[in-house]
Amino acid sequence: MLLVLTDSTDETANYLCNKLASVGVRFVRLDTDTCSQFVRIEYSHGSVVLSIEDLALPAESIQTVWLRRPKPVVVDVVGDEAQRDHVANEWAEALHGYLAHIPLVRWINYPAANVGASHKLEQLTRAHRLGLVVPDTLVTQSYEKLEAFWRAMDGRVIAKPLASGYLERPEGISSSIYTSRVRREHLLSAPLDPCPTLFQEEIAKVFDVRVTMIDEVVVGVALHGPSGGDVDVRRDNMRDVRYEVIKIPDSVEDSLRRLIASYGLRFAAADFGVTSDDSWLFFEVNPNGQWAWLDLAGATNLWEHFVHAFQAHA
Repeated sequence: MLLVLTDSTDETANYLCNKLASVGVRFVRLDTDTCSQFVRIEYSHGSVVLSIEDLALPAESIQTVWLRRPKPVVVDVVGDEAQRDHVANEWAEALHGYLAHIPLVRWINYPAANVGASHKLEQLTRAHRLGLVVPDTLVTQSYEKLEAFWRAMDGRVIAKPLASGYLERPEGISSSIYTSRVRREHLLSAPLDPCPTLFQEEIAKVFDVRVTMIDEVVVGVALHGPSGGDVDVRRDNMRDVRYEVIKIPDSVEDSLRRLIASYGLRFAAADFGVTSDDSWLFFEVNPNGQWAWLDLAGATNLWEHFVHAFQAHA
């Protein structure tokens, strides 16, 4: 049995679960934000069972866990905030205890592996050590160091978030921080004081590449922006982006495989920029990156590779 571990708002899980159902793959979807309403967990004599309505799932019956985007457990109980927190924490611990019985090899990906692979600065260090080319990078809160870096790069500098660029504001309003050029007038006006900020050499790329890896399968898709070499091709919801499946150079693929394997990942999405002389520069790897939009755009059928990966330990 495949266990899909996510939340009730996950559109990528909706897409893949529909595909799984269409080809007869047996799966159970567990939305962590609503599970307390209909799930039961019981442990006795060293055996733990998760029950969803009338379906009982001993931990040993789970052949694969697809870890997507689980959210904290939400409970609906009478009491004050401390009581609700206690019940939610007990639920979360019971669920973690069940999942901890499932061997690491059956996860895509194991949570600790995702966490270990999610630090952008360490990614750059490790990628460089494993043979990938990375842009010159500076993280600082110093205006003097930023100006020196800007001059060393001949003014070709971009800024981007270290973690997530997604800002969820009150009343359902959200916004995104995209990769942006640092111009001369920004050198003394950039808000550096609140936190360390990441700056990088701006690469004279002609297109971006999203590489998706699922077990042994590696698929590269060129993202051709409307302007060519866009600083951040994701702007405007990727409107007018053209997709093209392309071959990844052997040396790049080999280094990327070693990078992903070093983190213990079975799935990952990596971003590159490609220059006019066909140099591939590594930007980052996301151990739980988005991919379904490539299928929906007609560029790939990545869902088929997920099906094969899910059945690898059947």
